Amino acid sequence: MLVVRRPLRDGNRDRLIGLLTERATKTLMIYLMEINPTHYSWLIEFYKANPIPKVGTWDDVSGETFLRQLLSMPIEEATFKTGRQDLFNNVQSMGIDPRK
Repeated sequence: MLVVRRPLRDGNRDRLIGLLTERATKTLMIYLMEINPTHYSWLIEFYKANPIPKVGTWDDVSGETFLRQLLSMPIEEATFKTGRQDLFNNVQSMGIDPRK
């Protein structure tokens, strides 16, 4: 059987993979919002800085760039942003390792 690869089909596949990656990221955000607000706050900031675009190169559209960027991040210190003044802020920071 001969498989013919068409650019339109490949583009749709890449876009679908990107949409699924974006949906999985947002589902993880909802889960972390309930379980670990500090990690949730860090992931929100990372997603704002590195969104998955709808149009662009296949690396960007498929979410490949987003995942590579996420997995190449070093351990960072993150703090849950409560909107309180520093005097009343008793939230401790924690180290976030994106690979875990």
